[in-house]
Amino acid sequence: MIRVCEEHGEEIMRCSCCFDLVTSAALFSSDEAKLEKAVEVVSEMKQNLIDEKKELLASLATIKEKMYLKNPILPKNYIRDSRLLEYIMNMNIPLNILTIIYDPEFSLAFLFQKGILKSKHLCKCQAECQLKRQGKHFFFVCDCGNVEHITKGSFWEKYELPPSKIVLTLFLWVMNITSANIAQLLTLTAEITNPVTEKLREIISAEYLNTLPKFRGVVEIDESCFKSGRDKNQRYLQDRWVFGLYERERKLVYMQVVQKRDAKTLIPIIQERCELGTTIISDQWYAYNKLAEFGYPHYTVDHSRFFVNPNSREIHTQDIEISWCWAKYNVKKHRNTVNLQHLLNVFCWMRQFKKKEKGTELASVLNAASEIISRYEEKVVKT
Repeated sequence: MIRVCEEHGEEIMRCSCCFDLVTSAALFSSDEAKLEKAVEVVSEMKQNLIDEKKELLASLATIKEKMYLKNPILPKNYIRDSRLLEYIMNMNIPLNILTIIYDPEFSLAFLFQKGILKSKHLCKCQAECQLKRQGKHFFFVCDCGNVEHITKGSFWEKYELPPSKIVLTLFLWVMNITSANIAQLLTLTAEITNPVTEKLREIISAEYLNTLPKFRGVVEIDESCFKSGRDKNQRYLQDRWVFGLYERERKLVYMQVVQKRDAKTLIPIIQERCELGTTIISDQWYAYNKLAEFGYPHYTVDHSRFFVNPNSREIHTQDIEISWCWAKYNVKKHRNTVNLQHLLNVFCWMRQFKKKEKGTELASVLNAASEIISRYEEKVVKT
């Protein structure tokens, strides 16, 4: 029987309107079947993901048990963390210090790659530990169940600070921020920041003395009194005399606490720190009168009358005088004369970087300090 379109009075297959409707319905039916099949595939994939998630959670639960930690916050990216140490060691450290501080992994990468902390740790059972993360903290975990903080074996060990606070402590220290202010900024106690900053001064001081070259060319010398102020009981402390040398060519500074200012005390320091034949410029202090006899050409300026020798504009001690101003400001800022020599050594070490461009000076100091700490940690491990 031939079906006729009642509206158009023609056979359905010959009616263009009816033909379009019929073919569209057929296409929709085909698309609906494909969509149902796609939904089935998606549902199957969803179930597979749920199963994989359960397996990962089971694996994470096993790790939690081995770490013996209460409610540990483990990394979201389990696949990456299974090789966390390799990932950290291959990170490109950003140039922006704030980016490093705000990201725990960047902070740890900075400490590991600079050698400030050791990236590998052997357990007591002699097995190599795996690096694991718990929030902002990182730990070395052994299969035997032993867990050690990443600061284990370093002078940071007692404090178990997170990587970001270690980096920030170093950064603030090279900016010459006092221990008290570092404690306040990082919400730490003086029992942490005082020994840490003192240890940093000790390490840098030793490196400065071991690597300081002999002065040459033209060297200005002078002595200055450092007022010690009062102690906690408001008793006046003994003032300290300091002898200083400034080399003009390389802008090197050296300062040493001395008990006396006589020739027997000062000339041996000059002989130790200056090459023979170095030109010495000073005021007319009597202890320097025989410098020429020891092989050091000597020129003086009468400070009771002039700041600069009127016969030659090159004969002055203004560079060492300026250095005294900055050194005294630094010592007064830290309110510490107990380890005055350490403070002076660190000050002289940092002054070497003043000749750098202002934009890179701080970065240069931080990198240099990191290298020195790294060498110190290597010596500690060997001993």
